[in-house]
Amino acid sequence: MKSKKLHVVQVGETHGFPVGMAAIEKIRLIGIALLSANVDVTVIAKKGCFYPDEGVDFSPSGNHQGIEYVYAGGSIYRPEGFVKRNLKKIDGWLKEISLLWKFKKEGRLDAAIVHSMEFSDIFIYRILSILLGFKFLYPYVELNSSLPQRDNFLEKTQDFLLENVGLRMPDALLPISNHLIDFLKVKGVKKPILKVPIIAEFSRFDIPKEKPEDKYFLYCGAAEYSAVIHFIMDVFEQLENKDHFLYLVVGGADESKDKIKDRIAESPASERIKFFTKLPYEELVQKYLNAKALLIPLRFNIQDSARFPHKIGEYLASGNPMISTNVGEVKHYFTDGENALISDSYEADAYKEKMQFVIDEPEKARQIGENGKAFGKATFDFPVFGQEIKSLILSI
Repeated sequence: MKSKKLHVVQVGETHGFPVGMAAIEKIRLIGIALLSANVDVTVIAKKGCFYPDEGVDFSPSGNHQGIEYVYAGGSIYRPEGFVKRNLKKIDGWLKEISLLWKFKKEGRLDAAIVHSMEFSDIFIYRILSILLGFKFLYPYVELNSSLPQRDNFLEKTQDFLLENVGLRMPDALLPISNHLIDFLKVKGVKKPILKVPIIAEFSRFDIPKEKPEDKYFLYCGAAEYSAVIHFIMDVFEQLENKDHFLYLVVGGADESKDKIKDRIAESPASERIKFFTKLPYEELVQKYLNAKALLIPLRFNIQDSARFPHKIGEYLASGNPMISTNVGEVKHYFTDGENALISDSYEADAYKEKMQFVIDEPEKARQIGENGKAFGKATFDFPVFGQEIKSLILSI
C-alpha cells in the first residue's frame, strides 16, 4: 500500500515570505529541503509587513520554488494606523486557524514548523497542535536571554517563559548549535532533538562571475551589529594595503545605518569603504562571488557562541575564503588555513593577520575558499537536511 505523502506547514514569524533576508531565507531553505524529500510544504503568514511605497509587489497567495504560500489576512501590506494593525493581527490569527482547520480536514496537516521567539506564540501553537492533531517542531536558533536588544520587561518575561516552560512544548526541537543543545539539556528538555545548522543552496552560486571594479573584502549583516562593523573598519584601517576596498552590505533601521555612514565618513580609509543596503539578492550573490574574502568576526560571548549565522553558508557557497573567529559553531566545523581563515581571538591584531594573509597570499587564500566551498556543499547544502527532518516527523 502506498504511504500517504506528508504535508508540513511553516507558521509563526513568516511574514515577508518569499522576500527577505536571513530569517525568511531559512524558511525557504527548510521548505526546499523538505520538497527534495518529497514532502509538500505550505508557508502561512498571518499578516502583511511591507509598505506600498517599498516597491514590493507579489500575490498574497501563490507558489515559490514549489513552496505554497498564503497571507491569511489577504494582503502583503502592513495596515496604516495602530488600531487597524492590531485588529489585523487578531484577524490574521483567526484566519490562520481557519486555514489550519481546513488543511486538517483535507488531510494536509501532518506537522507544523513554528518560527518564533515569543512564548505566547509557542503556547498558542501547542494548543492548536493538540486540538488539530499535528506534530509541532521548533527551530531553536537564538538564546533569547543573551540578546542585548531584548531588554524591555515584556521581552524579558517572554524569554524567561520560553526558556523555562516553552521549550518543553514542541514535539521535537531543531537547535542550530551545540551550545543550544547543551542549554536544552541543562533545562531538562527531553524531547527529540535534531541539530539543523546553517542551510544553504549552493547551486544558486553556480553562475558566471562578473568582472569587479575593485579588489575588496565584504561584510554583510544587520546595523544592530554596529560594534562588529566598527571592529571591521578598525582592522581594515590598519592593513598594509592601498588597493583593497571594504564593502559593507548593511540592513536594518535607517537611524542605525546612518550612524555607520557617519563612522565611514570619519575613517582615514573612507575613500576605500563602500556602503550598500537593500541589494537585490542576485546582486548580493555577485558581491559574494567577486570578493577576495568574506568577513564574519564572531565575539567570544554567549550570544555568538549560541548562534550560527545563516550567511556563513552563503559565504562558503561563493568559493571565496571566510574569515571568522574560533568561537561557537565555527570551532566545531572549521580549521584555520584549511577550509577557512580563523582568528584565535576577537582582537584587531589577530583578525588583521588573517585579512593581511589574503592580500599577501592570494593564491593560497583562493584555495582555502575552494576547500571551504567543497566542505560546505557536503555539510550544509539543503538536500542534506530534508530527509532527516522528514524522518524525525515520522518518528514522533
